[in-house]
Amino acid sequence: MDRLKTILAAIDFSPCANDGFAHAIRIAQEHGPETEVVVLHAVQTLLYNRGWLDAEADALLPTTSQLMDQSVGRMQAMVAACAPSCKVRQEVVAGHALGTILEWCDRMHPDLLVLGAHSTLDAFRHMGYVASGAIRKATAPVLAVHASSSRAFGRMLVATDFSDTSLAALRHALRVAPTDGCDLEIIHAFPDPWAGVEPPDWHRATVPDFAERYATRVRDQIQEWAKPILAEKPKVRASFTAVQHPKPGQAIVERAKQGACDLIAIGTKGTTNLRELLLGSTAERVLREVPCSVLAVKPD
Repeated sequence: MDRLKTILAAIDFSPCANDGFAHAIRIAQEHGPETEVVVLHAVQTLLYNRGWLDAEADALLPTTSQLMDQSVGRMQAMVAACAPSCKVRQEVVAGHALGTILEWCDRMHPDLLVLGAHSTLDAFRHMGYVASGAIRKATAPVLAVHASSSRAFGRMLVATDFSDTSLAALRHALRVAPTDGCDLEIIHAFPDPWAGVEPPDWHRATVPDFAERYATRVRDQIQEWAKPILAEKPKVRASFTAVQHPKPGQAIVERAKQGACDLIAIGTKGTTNLRELLLGSTAERVLREVPCSVLAVKPD
C-alpha cells in the first residue's frame, strides 16, 4: 500500500483540532520517518471596524502580530508535548481559516488534510463550517476529527456504491487505520428494487425470500470488490453489510450510530445517490447528524 508523504494538519487549538493533530502525528509515524506533517494555523484579524475606538480603547485589543506570536508559542508547545518521530513543519499565517486551508491544499497537494470537525464557536454542530467547506472544496482527502477521539480508529465504517471513488475511500481508510489492525465494516445500502411496483405473481411464488437472497448476493459482491485492497493490510478485521433502505445515506449514518463507529469513510461522488450524504443541502443536514469522525475522498 502506498505510504503517505505529506499530511496537512489544520488547527485552531480547539479540542477537535487538538485530537485531529494527534491523529495526524500518529498516522505519519505509522507511515515512516519520511512522512511530513505540516501544522497550519490561520490567525484571523479582527473583522469589525476599529476606527471608532479612541486610542486607549484600541490599545486594549490584540494586534495581528500579537495573536500570531501567541499562536506560534502554543503550536510549539503542542508539537513538543507529543515528541513526534516524524518530520513536523509549523506554519502560522494571517488569513481566513477556510480560505487559507484551501490555498495551502492547492499549493502543497498533500496526501491527506486533517482538521477538527468543528471549532469551539460551532461546537453545537456535528460538522462545522470550516470542516464542511473543506470536505466540499479541498482537493485532498479530508479527515474531519471529532473531539474525544484522539485514540487510533478501532472501528471504521466504509460506505461503497462500487464506484472508483468508493474504492479510493476504502484505500484511504486503510491508510489511516492503525498498523496493529482494526474492525472495518464495508456497507452498501440500496433501495428496494421493486419500489413503486408490485413484483409479479410468479416472482413472489418462486422467490419468496427475494430480499434475503438479494442482500446475500450483494454482500458477496462487496467482499469480492474489496478483496484485492484488503489483502494489502491483513491485520484489518473486515466484515460486509448489505442493507435495504429507501435513503442509503441515512442508512449509513444509522449504521454508524448502531455500531459505535470511530470513523466513516466515503467517496463524495459515486454512481448512486450515495453522493447525497456529503453534497448539497441534504448533505449539510446529514453531516450534522454524523456521530463520529469522517474521511471524505473525492474522485481522482
